[in-house]
Formats: sequence, C-alpha cells, structure tokens
Amino acid sequence: SVLFIIGSFNIVFAESEQYSEEKIQEALGILKILDVISDDYTKDTAANQEVTRAEFSYYAARLIKLQDYNHSTYFYDVPDTHWVFESINALAATGVVSGYGDHLFMPDQKISSTEAITILLRLFGYNNEYIGANGSNSLASQLDLIKGFHASPFLSFEDMLILLRNALECNLCETNLGVNSLYYIGDETVLSKYYDSYFEKGVLSGASQISIYGEPIKDKTAIIDG
Repeated sequence: SVLFIIGSFNIVFAESEQYSEEKIQEALGILKILDVISDDYTKDTAANQEVTRAEFSYYAARLIKLQDYNHSTYFYDVPDTHWVFESINALAATGVVSGYGDHLFMPDQKISSTEAITILLRLFGYNNEYIGANGSNSLASQLDLIKGFHASPFLSFEDMLILLRNALECNLCETNLGVNSLYYIGDETVLSKYYDSYFEKGVLSGASQISIYGEPIKDKTAIIDG
C-alpha cells in the first residue's frame, strides 16, 4: 500500500522550526487515514489544550494497533469502566507505561513531552537500558521523532499530532537474542510493519487503472515519477 499526500505544501521539518498550519493539517489528515485519530477531530477540537496521560495512552496504543491486554486492573484509578482501560492495560502489560506508586496511573494528569517521547520509544521496542545508554532526546532525535516538535514542558494537542506523524516513519528496535542481547535500530518502520505502507513523494500520474497519460495500469498499482 502507498499513502498519498497530494498538495502543494512542502513536507520539511527542522527541530527548531515553528510548525505551520499545513504541517498540522497534514499530520491530522494522515492520522485520520490510518484511523489513529477519529474523523470527528478537527485541528480546533483541542487547540491549545494539553493532553492527559489517558488521552496519549489511547492514541499511542492505536498507533501500533495494540489491542492485546489481560483483564487485570493494574491501577486503582483506571477501573474497567474507564474509557481508556483497554489501552492503558495493554501498554502496562507490555511494560510501556507504569504508574506513580500505590498502583495509581493518574489518567487525568497532563502528560509531559518527555513522558510522551519515552512512551513511544518503549512502544518501538527500545528498552529502558537502551534508552538510558543513548539518552531519550538523543535517540528520539536520531529517529527523527522530534523533528518540528516544540518540546514544551507539557504536551499540547498540536504537539501530539506532530509527534504521532513523525512516529510513523521511526525505525523500530531490532533484537539479536544471544548470550548477550543486542539491541539496535532496525530497518522496519511503524508504517511498514503495522500498516504495510510507505511514504513516497513525487508526481502522481496514475493509480488503480486510471492514468492521466492513457497508458494501461494494473489494479492496486500507482505510478509516481514514472
């Protein structure tokens, strides 16, 4: 599968760059296509609002389609009636998130940018030892996870859109399990592994048997830059 983003805007990020309206709309559009973000959301739905731990856990789990969870209640303040119970328990079961002691998760507490980045790195398979040895910000920068990211103390909705959009092209951790386990940055990305898709930028001249030049094109095929 190929994800097509058709538009005139330039998709370029820099870590110190102020994001534009186009980048936010592009991120929101892609995340809607992949069903990470609901179609009900618009850029203004939660503009200037900060994201809670529960909200980010929900979107992080959706990012990699994480659904497996046991029905144990890990946290007293996230009962099975909580709207993010399944997502938080799935993340907790895999060691991606943890509480604050006394079995509390504090789902309504604002999530910091550092917490959000660390959750995603763990979600991509990088364990605490690997993250600690490389530094979370350094590793996130190497993976292009924080390109164009404000890195405010607390995560805003717009920050989250940019972060989740970047996460799609992050390389996942590979593990060589031997006498000494070796962890390293692999070739597969979130987008390739969980969506069987990849990004391509260029001139689209044909797709699904329709071509602007009239040449025959097979079904489920796209022509980009020839």
